[in-house]
Amino acid sequence: MSASDLNRDLSAEAHARHIGTAILYINTDGTWSIGKMGQKISEYKPIKFNGQAGLHDDTFEFTAISAEARTEGGYLLYLRSNANPGQFVEAVVDDSGSITTGKILTTEEIYAAETKWKVDLNGNGGLGNEMVLVDAGKVNLFIDGVGNYQIQQTDKSFKPLTFGGQNLSQDLLVKGGFEIESVVPKQGGGYQIYVRDADGNVLELGTESSGEVQAQTLQVLNSTQVAAAEATTGEDLNGKGDTAAAAGWTSTLKTAAIRTEVETQTANGNKITHAGLVKIVNTAIQAAGGTNNKIGEDVFNDLKAIAARGKDLFTHKDLSGNESGYLSYVLDKLVNGSKANSFYTGGATQKQNLDNLSADSTADTLQKLENKWLLGLDMPNPNTQGDTANPNATAASGTYKAFDAELVAGGPAAFDVNQGSAGTCYLLASIASIAKVSPESFNGTFVSNGTGANGAPTWGVRFFDTKGNVHWVTVNNQLAVRNPDDTDAAYTKVKGVDAQGQPTKELWAPLIEKAYAQANELDIFGRQKAENAMFAIEGGLAEAVVNVAGGKVTTFTDSVTVYNGNDILKTSVVPEGSTALAEYTKALNSGKVVFVVSMANSKDDGGATLLTSGHAFMAFDADPNSSTNTTVKVYNPWGVSARTEATPNPSFISTFDSDLVTLVGTEGVSFWIGV
Repeated sequence: MSASDLNRDLSAEAHARHIGTAILYINTDGTWSIGKMGQKISEYKPIKFNGQAGLHDDTFEFTAISAEARTEGGYLLYLRSNANPGQFVEAVVDDSGSITTGKILTTEEIYAAETKWKVDLNGNGGLGNEMVLVDAGKVNLFIDGVGNYQIQQTDKSFKPLTFGGQNLSQDLLVKGGFEIESVVPKQGGGYQIYVRDADGNVLELGTESSGEVQAQTLQVLNSTQVAAAEATTGEDLNGKGDTAAAAGWTSTLKTAAIRTEVETQTANGNKITHAGLVKIVNTAIQAAGGTNNKIGEDVFNDLKAIAARGKDLFTHKDLSGNESGYLSYVLDKLVNGSKANSFYTGGATQKQNLDNLSADSTADTLQKLENKWLLGLDMPNPNTQGDTANPNATAASGTYKAFDAELVAGGPAAFDVNQGSAGTCYLLASIASIAKVSPESFNGTFVSNGTGANGAPTWGVRFFDTKGNVHWVTVNNQLAVRNPDDTDAAYTKVKGVDAQGQPTKELWAPLIEKAYAQANELDIFGRQKAENAMFAIEGGLAEAVVNVAGGKVTTFTDSVTVYNGNDILKTSVVPEGSTALAEYTKALNSGKVVFVVSMANSKDDGGATLLTSGHAFMAFDADPNSSTNTTVKVYNPWGVSARTEATPNPSFISTFDSDLVTLVGTEGVSFWIGV
């Protein structure tokens, strides 16, 4: 296989890029189609211009962002320039899929479209022309409606940050892998800016009084310098929560009720649990005295002081009994800010503006941030395009319903994984393969928070980003269902087997799917759409193996190629003297993950589906007693299905017997293995 051949396999499923009043659909070859909720994919219309179909993001050097239905018929298609990210086009598309007219949008028209359709077209983290708070502290840093950084001055007016005389844009920094952590006044005028890069390094640079960034002042701080800067600024610059909780530190907490709660929970050397942290945040909410009241400087700074000492103050062990760092992580995001705080979804099909926390935030904002990070209530938009390996797939939506089941019964097992109607086979094949070869690794994936005051259990779920850094989200026991009376989830099913092999209900697999959608909002997976939505995680490859279990995956081609801009998906050249088959066989027999991408179709003698195009599978060793066999069993994440007296004619067979020799020689089948 050549590396270029793999391009068509990069998205094992086609996927919807946007689902609103219309569906913008990206086919496996990257071309655009447009459709409506309830239609089959085959009924979508390829988008055409002057009769030319096959349009994609590079055809005119404009990327398709979203599509909406016009009341008078047809659609509106929104496009963003690849060369100039600030330029947007609104195109009118008729019912046949043909672009009839188009215009470049003014800034005001971009704002109006975002507000009307609830879509963040320009990616600044807000809808319309609202200023978005990036970081709050001694100086509040905002992003304006077109994505430029603005410093809020003491008189509440705004001053732009500039670089080389040009506005400093979010697009410039984010593309470079940088995130501003804090801005503080500099003695003598100007500001000191602290930035964290993709590897977690803290950088410092200054600005002039005008807001012009002084590039020559840039320096990377070592750990001693970071600690000194944190002590000087009072900010947790590295996000590690590693400020020491020295004796008497609580005297710095200015809100009496918060100070009392913290001292009560940490008395006699005790540490703060999840339930305790919820109490502290609830105390902060109550201190505001009303939903629409501002929390104020004292409450805000008290929460920041607690977050800065999270490593010393908190305890939360994973299922293996090891300290997880979960509480430090989620409180840091709640208090010190996160890209995910831009919006609140809450399980609805349209998101609403939220914001990072500041002294000017209302108690309602703090409550929503608690819902997001501690209570698992910021559930994903339930819209999906569906499992596109099924030709009858249609877009779907739903509502959320609580499921009363164990997290795990008898240990995670591959056959616990049963795909519903969401196009997440790549994720489910990944976790099924991990469950087969390393079920114990899921002990570090979850922390259990128990049942909260509202009667709902929650869990922390861990993921790894493309650099191997750890991230956490919180999920509750609610899953999307098509109808309120449904007894099983619409997407990954609440199914499994217990220690005795008997069918039971387990939540671990559907919770990972749901948590993956929530974590996607952090923009840590390298996906095209960093949104808390089920449709935004449809379609993918073996990167999910790494996102869940860490490490890397590879496939063997004729050249080394990095996909999605990161090393977790990197092809390898077959070692001299070996073959791809030999390398896959070695991985199989050494207990490695074997992830299968199929762009081929095959059936058994009775007509039941084995391989299906645009779908991901996992393979495992059919003869563990042999160290050299090539025989495998292939599991389809649709679930277990076999010919029995009760089901003599199943639509598909899973697991089915095969051989690496056969599969490696099948056109359209490729493998990714754990390394």
